[in-house]
Amino acid sequence: MSLEDEISAGESKKLELKATLPEDRRGFLKTVVAFANTSSGKIVFGVNDEREIIGVPDDTIFGMMDSIADSVNANCHP
Repeated sequence: MSLEDEISAGESKKLELKATLPEDRRGFLKTVVAFANTSSGKIVFGVNDEREIIGVPDDTIFGMMDSIADSVNANCHP
């Protein structure tokens, strides 16, 4: 199943859709930990509540990736 097919099917135990990276990272980090403690999963950014792919602005993507990695590293411990 392609990622686009998964997005069209909607959120599930293995797929979380986010339009943007939330300012309050707690909910997002709980999902990261839940996926890490089970059989994994995907968090896809740039998809709105209607399952439309809205994308992430090109000028923010690398900062967003760094922020995700920093948040996970600083807040998620074995």
